[in-house]
Amino acid sequence: MQINERNKLRSLIDQIESEIRTQGELEQSINVLRNENTTLRLTIDEQKTLIKKLRQELEISRQELPENIKILKDIIVSQRREIIRKDEENEVLRELVYKFTNAFENSITNKEPQYLLTDIKGIGQKIEAKLKKTNIHTIQDLLDCDSKATASKIKGIGEVSINKWKKSARQILSK
Repeated sequence: MQINERNKLRSLIDQIESEIRTQGELEQSINVLRNENTTLRLTIDEQKTLIKKLRQELEISRQELPENIKILKDIIVSQRREIIRKDEENEVLRELVYKFTNAFENSITNKEPQYLLTDIKGIGQKIEAKLKKTNIHTIQDLLDCDSKATASKIKGIGEVSINKWKKSARQILSK
């Protein structure tokens, strides 16, 4: 029986360590993506500034062109169209980067818990509301909290109750 409990503990420890490694990898990925996002935004801003400058130069050049230099005028008009096209592409890229970044960050931070606090025996909606006021929103938050400190923050709930709930939470997660 002790061997079975030890195996369960080892399995839980291995699972927690794996989740910690995975979380660290996700945080590194987020940081890399944030840096890339910042770089892309700066590049887009630089290109927009360059496009505005080129537009102004083209407008001045267009006004100064003699009427008899049609070939030069056609080249400038073509370049202007290309700049406008690139400006539109940059705007589309900026939107995509923004949407991708938000979607990615939301998928990391808004991960739905598999089990609810109310799945634990003895925790109903009222106690769940009290726990949430102390920043305990998931079973994992409950397992991570300091029982004594949490009990001191919630009127009518003792450390013994919190430890019982933690035990039930571990049982639920081990299923």
